[in-house]
Amino acid sequence: MSMMHKTLVDYPLQVDTTENDKYFDRNDSIAAFWNNSRTDGLVSAGLGYLQLPGADNRGFCNDWNFASFENEVVSQDNSCVRALSITPDQANSSFQEQCIYQQSVARYVTDLWVARFVFYFLENCLVNILFATRSANSIASSGAIQFSDALRVQLGSLLYRDPQTGEEFDVLRQWNENHCETMSISNSSSLDTNSCYFGTDSAQILNNATFYLCANAVRSITYNINHTATEEGRIQAVTADVTVSDISVIVPSTLIEEVTVGFEQSFGVHFESVDSSALSTSNGNLVHRSVAYRSMLFILTIIF
Repeated sequence: MSMMHKTLVDYPLQVDTTENDKYFDRNDSIAAFWNNSRTDGLVSAGLGYLQLPGADNRGFCNDWNFASFENEVVSQDNSCVRALSITPDQANSSFQEQCIYQQSVARYVTDLWVARFVFYFLENCLVNILFATRSANSIASSGAIQFSDALRVQLGSLLYRDPQTGEEFDVLRQWNENHCETMSISNSSSLDTNSCYFGTDSAQILNNATFYLCANAVRSITYNINHTATEEGRIQAVTADVTVSDISVIVPSTLIEEVTVGFEQSFGVHFESVDSSALSTSNGNLVHRSVAYRSMLFILTIIF
C-alpha cells in the first residue's frame, strides 16, 4: 500500500521585466494628427504617424515610411517620384483631390500636429504585439489625446522653385500675408492677379485651352524637431523647411484616356536637442522594473 501526499512550497521569484513609459527614446515612432475642423478635434494624419515618404523598388513615393525619433534623414538622399493623373470621367475632381488634399502644404505642414509624448496601450490586458503603439486614429477618436498633448507644425522657411528655370526664391512673407495655400487651377484668367501664384510661366499656360495646374505643390520638406535629451524625452517644437513648385498638365481638348505626369519629391527630418547634444537612451522606451512573483510549487512525495 502506498500513500501520496501533496506538499505546497511557496517561495518568491524575482524577475527583471520592463514596462512602457510615455517618453521618447531613439527609434520610437512619432504619432501625427490633423485638426478636424468639423469636430474641432484631432484625427489620424494618414496612417497615424509622421510620414517620411521614400522611394519604393520602382522609385515611386511610398507613404508607408515614417520618421523615428532621433534618426536623421537628409532630404537630398531621400527622393522619390510622385504621379498626378487625370482621368476622362472625373478629370477636374480627381486632380483637385490629388493636388489640394494629397500634395498640399496644409497636409504636410500647417494642418499637421505631432504628439509631444509616446502613447502606449493595453488591449484586453495584453500588449498588442503587432503594433507597439496604439494606432494614432484610435487615440484621437477616443479622446485620449488633446490639443495640449500635441504641437502644431510651423513653417520655418518656404521657397518657391520656378518650374522653368529651377531658380528658388523666398516666398514665406507673401505666403503668410496672403494666407496662401496649395491650389488646383483650371481657369487661366485668374493667374496674373492671384497673389499666391508665384510662377512666371502664365503666358505659356494661357496659350493652352485645356490645362490643369497644381500651384504650390510640395516638392521638398525637412522637419526640424526640437526635443529634450533627458530620460524624460519629449518633443518641444516642430518646424518645417519647405520648397514648393507648380505642376502643370496640358491635356487634349477631348480627353479619352488617362494622362499622368510625374515629379520628384524629397523628405527629410532633423533632430536637435534643446538641452544637450547627447542622444537619449536607446532602450526602445522601456523602463526596467524588478517585479516579485509568488511561485507555487507542488511536490509529490510518494511514500511506500
